[in-house]
Amino acid sequence: MAHNNIEVLKKLSKKYDLITPSQEREGRGTSHFWNCHGNMVLTNDGCTIIAHKENIELVDIKVLNSTDTLVRLLITMKKGDVTISTFGEADRNNCKSQYLACMAEKRGHDRAVLKLINAYEYGIYSEFEAEEFKRPTGEPVKSVQASHSKKGTGKRTSPSQPTSTVSGQNFRRKSA
Repeated sequence: MAHNNIEVLKKLSKKYDLITPSQEREGRGTSHFWNCHGNMVLTNDGCTIIAHKENIELVDIKVLNSTDTLVRLLITMKKGDVTISTFGEADRNNCKSQYLACMAEKRGHDRAVLKLINAYEYGIYSEFEAEEFKRPTGEPVKSVQASHSKKGTGKRTSPSQPTSTVSGQNFRRKSA
């Protein structure tokens, strides 16, 4: 079943206080969304805001493969009673960055967050899931108008619980 991306964008923007393309055009900040070939794409910053507001915890990161040309991580995150594990991958063929581990981590983090809020059901992807989803610098924001559907597959912590800083982002760690 196809979903109206504009309505989904409005709901996500309101729920998580994210900036839409129309708000960007009004000078209210940089949009957390854009349209790429009919796919609604959410920035890594947008995924991080959602993770914080939904109290999504980073549970674990496991290195599955790490070479000079490939990094594959298993990222486990939790929201309430729901725990998911997903992959973050980067290699020299799908990543322009020199920092493959950082890119693999961002991809896995964003995928986990989007899975935990069921965003894939509405055709929403993270900017790091594919190089083609990168927003070109200096390009004006396009409206999110196309409909697209794809089915996809999280406990509040106290301030005293340890946090983990991963690639400059703080996440609350699950208590041992």
